[in-house]
Amino acid sequence: AHESRFPPAPLADLTPDCAEALGLSALIGFVHARHGARIRNGVLVPLPDQEMHLWDEALMAGAEALLNQAAPLGRLGRFQLAAAIQSVHAARRRGGATDWRALSQLYVGLNSLYPTVGGRVSQAAVVGEDAGPEEGLRMLDRLSPQDAEGFQPAWAVRAALLRRLKRHAEANVAYTRALALTEDAPTRRWLEAQRASCTA
Repeated sequence: AHESRFPPAPLADLTPDCAEALGLSALIGFVHARHGARIRNGVLVPLPDQEMHLWDEALMAGAEALLNQAAPLGRLGRFQLAAAIQSVHAARRRGGATDWRALSQLYVGLNSLYPTVGGRVSQAAVVGEDAGPEEGLRMLDRLSPQDAEGFQPAWAVRAALLRRLKRHAEANVAYTRALALTEDAPTRRWLEAQRASCTA
């Protein structure tokens, strides 16, 4: 059984005045709190579709407390921003909807401070929800070919955005490419189901 325990590591206890240590512990807490909702019947469940009653409320509350503890220290960093992104997702359990605009703004900050391919792909997915799939695709198109070609999330996000635009043939190609780069069985099953919906 999943056991609620916070903090998930002694890092925050050992360095209570280090904002990024607190942010990292909060990030771990948010992610770990959703562990029980990540897979259903052997299939990946993306975060926006997860059943919120399966999230660990105690871990969520502990993560929020650590993030709030870090804020007044005035040393914003990548882990706090990443934890803040997870906090916005967690807030869906209170309001019932995801604040995509807030997520979009947080990703601007994260990718300005610590740019990564994964961060830019995640930002494209969020922008696709906030500003529309066309804008999300434009962000993906700004990635260099060497960054995107072998990066599974880039293909999965592209496929999802194309699917929303009903560009099913292109989405099918992108899902196929994502599947070729995926070894995790639950993720493969989810991608296969999404690809099948493009040809149904």
